[in-house]
Amino acid sequence: MNFNVNKLFRVLSIVLFIGFFIIFSSVVFLEISPFYLVPMRGKILLSAVMVVLLLTSSVMHTHIQPTLKEKYKTMGRATWILFIVYIFYLTLMLFFDVYFGRLIFAFNGSYSEYITTKINLIPFHTIGEYWQRMQHGLYDISWVNVLGNIVAFAPMGVFIPVLLPKFRVFHRYLLLMLVVITCLELMQLLLMVGICDIDDLILNTFGAMLMFWTLKLKIVQKILVRLYLIKTPTQTY
Repeated sequence: MNFNVNKLFRVLSIVLFIGFFIIFSSVVFLEISPFYLVPMRGKILLSAVMVVLLLTSSVMHTHIQPTLKEKYKTMGRATWILFIVYIFYLTLMLFFDVYFGRLIFAFNGSYSEYITTKINLIPFHTIGEYWQRMQHGLYDISWVNVLGNIVAFAPMGVFIPVLLPKFRVFHRYLLLMLVVITCLELMQLLLMVGICDIDDLILNTFGAMLMFWTLKLKIVQKILVRLYLIKTPTQTY
């Protein structure tokens, strides 16, 4: 009976992983194709489906692993795969996303014009403008920009502490996020993509730190232990 259950889990795990691979390959094709434009809702839905398929496949696979070491390796590989998918989406959003008006060298003007019109170094200036727009009932663009900047780097609060244990310490993780986000903003500046805005740095860092602190909750740590993503709650931070 155990053999049959294990065999069933193995087959289902393979089928689910194949489903994940097919969807991810399709997404890559659609994103790099000049003939298709995937709507934002479609991207969110496909991302959610991929996460569910890969995690379910990996969890099933852990049930047939004979040792804890192999269980941790299985979930570790799944986490790295999801991290790569996340970086793929993040790169598209930052540098190649039509919806956010971000395309490399799409600015119609000189580099000096871009610097004078597309840079904000005043903290909370852009956030204040969003707030004023919302006060006048203009919620769509404002909420998309504010929540988008917060959510964009929130997954870092999961991937970095789980995959890189030395960054489970608060100050190390915060420093890493500040360096990474600042470098990305500078790359946008050099490539004339979107707006180089210090408020983006603030919102991105806030999102990354919010998820980081969420992972410190005992109930979340227990879930991570049950999923073989960490060994014990005390080893998380």
